[in-house]
Amino acid sequence: MTLNAKKYIFSQTSIKFLGHIIDGQGIHPDPDKISAVENYQPPTNKKELKQLLSMANYLARFFPNYLDILFPLISMLSNKVTFVWESPQKAAFQKLKKILSSDPVLMIFDPGKEIIVTTDASSYGLGATICQKQDHGRRLVIACASRTLTPTESRYAQIKKDALAVVWGCEKFRDYLTGMHFNLETDHKPFIPILSKKNLGDLSL
Repeated sequence: MTLNAKKYIFSQTSIKFLGHIIDGQGIHPDPDKISAVENYQPPTNKKELKQLLSMANYLARFFPNYLDILFPLISMLSNKVTFVWESPQKAAFQKLKKILSSDPVLMIFDPGKEIIVTTDASSYGLGATICQKQDHGRRLVIACASRTLTPTESRYAQIKKDALAVVWGCEKFRDYLTGMHFNLETDHKPFIPILSKKNLGDLSL
């Protein structure tokens, strides 16, 4: 085996890997990718909007409320909707640029620390966040995820949407959760009597 020394670096405090910056603090988005979104001009049609959202989707894992912020833009992609650029879309575009300036960071997963998965469902989407409690008691985010509901799912009763969020969130983070004990949090109180009597696998979704 022959190794090319030019392709290796050693003793670095920060490295760029698969579009992310990894250092002692955690995982950061690539500044070049953030700049591409920050410098993007307001789209004038659906094609340009798709380009914007394609770049912005890279950042979804860094923000727990990503879908809530961008839904006015995402909803414009529907074939049943005519493209407009009005107050809701302008506000979402500006919020996107604002959160990019917050220097988001994700912690590197530690299998020895307590794991908390939080899920939620709205009228149009699902959200999930995986965190870990640090030695000082503070929770730090490992990853976030969200997706829109399908037309069929959007007609579910709220309890079924929240159940779907639980199952989807656990599946989304299965690489972290498989074989691990973790705490699951949801703000849907009707789950308490349901989950105290049934296993998640028994829920009909």
